[in-house]
Amino acid sequence: MNPTDFPDSKPSADVTISRARTTDQGGDDASRRGRRYRRGGNNLMVIKQSKFDGRCEDLKGHIYDCTDGRQADQYSKTTKEIAEFIGRTYKFGMDARLTLENLEPIVLETPEDPLTTATRTEIRIWEKLVDEYVTRRTLLRENIKTAYSLIWGQCSDLMRQRLEANESFNQISTKGDAIELLRMIKNTTYDYQSQKSLAHAIHDAKKRLYAFYQPRHMSTQAYYEQFINLVDVVNHIGGSYGIEPGILDQYAASKGKSMGDLDENDRLCVKDQYLAIAFVTGADRTRFGRLIEKLQNDYLQGYDGYPKTLSTAYQLLTNWKQESFKSSGITNDGVAFATHYQKSHEGESKTGNAGSKSHNKNDKSKIICHKCGISGHYANECMSTNKASSTTNTLDSESQPGPSNARINMSDNAAEVMLMTNVES
Repeated sequence: MNPTDFPDSKPSADVTISRARTTDQGGDDASRRGRRYRRGGNNLMVIKQSKFDGRCEDLKGHIYDCTDGRQADQYSKTTKEIAEFIGRTYKFGMDARLTLENLEPIVLETPEDPLTTATRTEIRIWEKLVDEYVTRRTLLRENIKTAYSLIWGQCSDLMRQRLEANESFNQISTKGDAIELLRMIKNTTYDYQSQKSLAHAIHDAKKRLYAFYQPRHMSTQAYYEQFINLVDVVNHIGGSYGIEPGILDQYAASKGKSMGDLDENDRLCVKDQYLAIAFVTGADRTRFGRLIEKLQNDYLQGYDGYPKTLSTAYQLLTNWKQESFKSSGITNDGVAFATHYQKSHEGESKTGNAGSKSHNKNDKSKIICHKCGISGHYANECMSTNKASSTTNTLDSESQPGPSNARINMSDNAAEVMLMTNVES
């Protein structure tokens, strides 16, 4: 293979090169499969590129990308994983974790100076606290710079191109400021205006928020985090929610105000209450269906039990005693009850039939011995030495009233006793 066939690429471990025989449709098929290919002589050189999973093995699959509508949610998940990884592995990594999660440097508490009357032990303790404070402050700066390389390594090629095109990227890169790098990545992943019009971007962001429901196997915490992320996207691109005139008018009436008298804090309260209701009603109906019905029924009876804040709604779902619930009407509940009733009685009927069969199997009252002609036992159980003359005589003797007929109607034990008495006599 001639190296000049690949002037703009170098062989790497994640690229597999295979040869395919040239056909009339070979090039079209390769392009449809999204593969890079070059022609060399009579052969078609197909390059299969592996999926980018990041450059840190411990964070494999958690990357920053900007190729689809899930990029905002991917940003939150990747940032959380990186922050937790730093908190586990770095020395005093908890400070760096909190800094990256909040995108703000945390404020370390400075030890207070000891009193003039402090003992030598108290002064020694204060000196140790000061040493720890200095160490944490120094390591925080170093960990943030180290985190810059870690975060940059989890960015896809397209994300890197977008970031490098930013005017402030060179300055951020020189300082190794991981906080500013994350802010730039967040702006890139949340900025839908570069891909579509602002109205279109806001519409899509709100549509994803309204269409989001908690899957059956998603935890409440994961549901809360993803819900918050969708809300952040709407806020970031300039969208709004919960400030419909009807809701504002109702809130103003409850506070004894007019809608024009509502200030910014009142509007924030209305938004928070709106998000709280959206969060609860979007919860999994299998686990929280009873809760949602209870809130609706209580409101019809004059009691407003709906949560007023998003944090209260999260606590409500977390502390709610979960139970299986299938959202259905009265008819379905009746069918379910009838089905359960029918199945239970079918089980009882089957059990009763089985017991009846078992009882009939052990019942020998209708069994006639072919040896002595007496009912109540089989011939191999017969203790009599007399043999029945014939079946006809036996039937005749059974049909005629007398002692033999009386024996037949007696129980098994009584019949055997009488039989033994006759034999002895």
